[in-house]
Amino acid sequence: MYELFSGTRTVGYYGESQPFSIDEQTNNLSLGINLIQVPGTGNDNDEEGTDTDEEGTDTDEEDTDTDEEDTDTDEEDTDTDEEDTDTSGEDTDTGGEDITDDNETVDNETEEEEVVVDLTLLAHYKFEGDLTDNTSYGRHLTNYPTGFTFSNPDNISGKAAWFSGNKYAYTDNISIEDTDNYTIAFWIKPYSASMTAWDSVMSSGDQTSYGRFQIDYSGQDKLRFLTQGHTISIDLEALEWQHFVFTKQFIPNYVMTYNHVLSYYKDGEYLDNKTQVETRWDKIKIGLNRSGGRYWIGFIDDFRIYNRTLTADEVEELYESYE
Repeated sequence: MYELFSGTRTVGYYGESQPFSIDEQTNNLSLGINLIQVPGTGNDNDEEGTDTDEEGTDTDEEDTDTDEEDTDTDEEDTDTDEEDTDTSGEDTDTGGEDITDDNETVDNETEEEEVVVDLTLLAHYKFEGDLTDNTSYGRHLTNYPTGFTFSNPDNISGKAAWFSGNKYAYTDNISIEDTDNYTIAFWIKPYSASMTAWDSVMSSGDQTSYGRFQIDYSGQDKLRFLTQGHTISIDLEALEWQHFVFTKQFIPNYVMTYNHVLSYYKDGEYLDNKTQVETRWDKIKIGLNRSGGRYWIGFIDDFRIYNRTLTADEVEELYESYE
């Protein structure tokens, strides 16, 4: 019957084996001993057993070296873990920087502007190289005679239309009743030295009666709102950009004496108002008076017509929006 070696030094069929013990350190060691079953005993078998044990001993030494390497590896792993820990700290710092970067990115991102369409804006002429109405109503102007000059004479934004004293632009596509509220707003730069009385920024028809009106030059450094029975005059500076606004308000079932209120503003500032000012719109003529023959000389820009009465705050905001 064949026997296996035990943990004590004996000489058996398989030669001499060195004592060993199994503990936590060697728990996973591979002894690398090749056991060969041999029938009987003899010197040849003992020598073979001895060779086997020597190989086993060598294997144990290699395994011991492996343990040391494993231990070194564990130490390296420990160092790596420490490095990882440091790296985590760096990552944490980086995370903080990323948060800052994200905030900056958000601040610097070009956000899509919300486009608000004001349906009360009946006509808007920016004069950016053409006579196009920039609202959805399409009240584009026709010029007469043909040919207009648009330039940038240090104005509030973009280009402006130059009115040379013999041209105007118009449209019949307008409908504002006497009982409707409205606002007229525009920028002008007058060449007063070349102008005479009645030269007009705009007019609302071809006749001077029944509430048709015009906004013109008085001939005495004044801008006038002129309609049948009413005249409003405002100081006008030559060769300077100025912003004017006129608002009309009608209150149904209100005492006529205090109704049809026309208020006027210059450069965002409220000046005064006048009551019982009845008006009529047949068309929009920009650069020409009602009866014809009196043309504006100078620049006109950002001409607007609303079908409501802008408040004093809105007029101020509109003026400041150009700054």
